[in-house]
Amino acid sequence: MSDLELKPEQQRAADRVRELSRPAADPAFRERLRLDFGNGRVGSRRELRFGVSRRPAWRWALAPALAVAVTVTATALNRAPGWVVAASLGDGTITVDGRPVSARNYAEVARLIRPGVRIRTPEGVVLRLASAGLGMMEITPGSDVTLPAVPGRWFARTVQAEVQGGIARFSTAPVFRGASLSIQTPEAQIEVTGTTFAVLSMPVGTCVCVLEGRLEVGERGSPMTTVGPGARHEIFNTGQAAMDDHMLPPQVQPLTELRNETMRTMGAAK
Repeated sequence: MSDLELKPEQQRAADRVRELSRPAADPAFRERLRLDFGNGRVGSRRELRFGVSRRPAWRWALAPALAVAVTVTATALNRAPGWVVAASLGDGTITVDGRPVSARNYAEVARLIRPGVRIRTPEGVVLRLASAGLGMMEITPGSDVTLPAVPGRWFARTVQAEVQGGIARFSTAPVFRGASLSIQTPEAQIEVTGTTFAVLSMPVGTCVCVLEGRLEVGERGSPMTTVGPGARHEIFNTGQAAMDDHMLPPQVQPLTELRNETMRTMGAAK
């Protein structure tokens, strides 16, 4: 429509627009236009790109859930077989985290045992436990032991146990290779990477007897000593100096039997 056809108020608006100053071209735009003239790109179609993913929004929404699913799956696959009751010898009442259970009630004992539980055996009762992920352990009469976890298949390969009193015997399975077991007594710290041995927590201190393999033992917070096959190391709480000697003869036969049972059911100990 021409100016002659404009209504008065439209004409006034048009006049005001004409009075506005002409905006100057942006220098960067001028330079880009000059280059486009030179290379013949003026008038060509150009795609405007932004740094934004073209993935659908629902994929981003699923990312946290997928991360959780992967973590849960990896954790489940890493979990090695837990502890089972291999044998319960004798008649009496075992306590598991303070809960009494008959030593002959295998099903209930099996239901209660899990990593971290504190097991106390009465006089006359021997409890033998097994795990394909660690090996076998034997808790003798009158003992107080906190059960270790089973090392994971690929990660979480370090586990801890406690022997507060009595005697606990261990024989590791081949799958334990590359894992480590840390055992604490009131006086000592024991580091195991694969062996057959006994830990004796006595009123006067701690003794470790090694049938095969090697382990490290020392007072808590002190340098460790290596104990090899057929040897023992004793740490006293009476002020007496630590002592090294041949393993205690009464431990030879039960440790040999435990090793043989581990080898028979899980392969040679490492």
